[in-house]
Amino acid sequence: MFASIKGKVQGAGKAVGISSSSDLEALQRENEELRRMLAEVKPSTSRARVTELVKRKAAYHADQRVAMEDIIDTATEKIFDAIHGNSMLNYGEAKVKQVFYDATGDTIGALESNVAWGTRWKKLGKTMPCTRLQNQELEVKFGKNMRLLYFDLDEGFLNAASYGATPKPVMEARAQWDLANQKNPVMWRFKALPIRLRQAEQRLAEVIGSDPSDTKIVINANYATSVVLKSLPWEVGDRMLIFSCDYDATKNATEWLKREKGVEILEVPMDLTSLQTDDNIISTVRDYLEKLRESHLPLPKLANFCHVTSKTAWIFPAKRLCELFHSYGISVMIDGAQAAGHLDINVAQIGADWYLGTVHKWLYSCQGVAFIVTQPHKHKCTHPLTVSYFDGSGYLKEFSYYGLQDFSTWCATIDALDFINNVCGGMNVIRQYCRDQAQKCVALLSEAWGTKPLQGSVEYYGNMPIMPLPNGGGVGDFAAVKVMAYLMTRKITAFLLVTDILDVPTLCVRCSCQIYTDMEDWTNLAQAVNQLNGDY
Repeated sequence: MFASIKGKVQGAGKAVGISSSSDLEALQRENEELRRMLAEVKPSTSRARVTELVKRKAAYHADQRVAMEDIIDTATEKIFDAIHGNSMLNYGEAKVKQVFYDATGDTIGALESNVAWGTRWKKLGKTMPCTRLQNQELEVKFGKNMRLLYFDLDEGFLNAASYGATPKPVMEARAQWDLANQKNPVMWRFKALPIRLRQAEQRLAEVIGSDPSDTKIVINANYATSVVLKSLPWEVGDRMLIFSCDYDATKNATEWLKREKGVEILEVPMDLTSLQTDDNIISTVRDYLEKLRESHLPLPKLANFCHVTSKTAWIFPAKRLCELFHSYGISVMIDGAQAAGHLDINVAQIGADWYLGTVHKWLYSCQGVAFIVTQPHKHKCTHPLTVSYFDGSGYLKEFSYYGLQDFSTWCATIDALDFINNVCGGMNVIRQYCRDQAQKCVALLSEAWGTKPLQGSVEYYGNMPIMPLPNGGGVGDFAAVKVMAYLMTRKITAFLLVTDILDVPTLCVRCSCQIYTDMEDWTNLAQAVNQLNGDY
């Protein structure tokens, strides 16, 4: 389709007297000037001038629409995509770039060495060290001991899936990054910061299996969602598809799209308790798309779904859904806020046009660290929400900096990933502990409450089984708030929800199994709930 895109773009250019792709690229660079000129059009402006400006604006819009509608569908594109999505090549690229940026960062670190690091500063050029992150022997067991030594968490914190929890050494490292900035904010901004952010992004790309050139850190997943929805050149009557179980904030964003852009929002009903399997989910979506096709109305331009749903913690077959939507010519955005770290994901192989996720929930960064991974053929139509210094300079440059903020949380991502490797023994060790704990948690609560997890098996709940409370059927939404407040009096912080199980509103708890929780925590939860005797 790359060749056909070129043809479409050149065709749009000819309509306004543009004869080559270079002319069209120049036109795109002049887009900001065009907006300014349009804003200055007055009644006295000649009709010819107005016509020229309108045509140039239309050509830019047509160029953006081509990128918006492009999918990987030709043999050449599929070969390129297979290379681009190859996990070994992406890992190799991330490692090579990581070595470069680490080496550059070490040089920058030497310049930062006038900071009073105290006994923790062992070697000039070392990335912001906290001695507990440097080649730590894995002596501390997960569970209560991990919480006491490495976290400032209250006892009974069982809701990691909402905002995560940051280890103490990562918080200390964040303060050190901020101190480096405060020593000379100008030098930090122009010399150190660009290198440090690329360091963090290279390390993150290695963990999530993405191409480093497609991966950019942003402040949260909601921001990333808005980036995609507000960047695309929507037209009145376009359609977007979501699932009924999508994240509430994403649904709000699509309502904005409907209100401001005239986009029709289509919602696929997802009764997960009756579907139960990946095959049934795929069949449900395929049947929905077939009905749309048979109606002879336009198919959606974009589909969104959660890799792991927020409230019900259901793990979706992301790669298969991407392939299905692409077979209908529909671009895909995946909300992976609960997936990165929780699951062993490979973003490039999943193949979504945009994959969004958080780092703070399951990868132990500070709060306010997320990412957007954009496939190369979507770079052209993906822009930050803030128009700033590098507007029109391309995806990587535009997202590299779009205004001043506290970047220390982003830089401390490096230290969060060091914590995973050097303190915890790597993500595989963490996932195994959490997965084993989740299965034991299910067994304990099933026996104590006489209920079964909403998602059925560990294949669909991972680290987050949703457990119905005993006699929790037929309650109202306020029951969840009431029980959460009661649990807080017992020094237990947990997330409760009311969701339909076979059309019956049922009170459930979302269990978030982490390295700082253990079976004592779930035993305390079981006993506290049982003492309510079903009075919700």
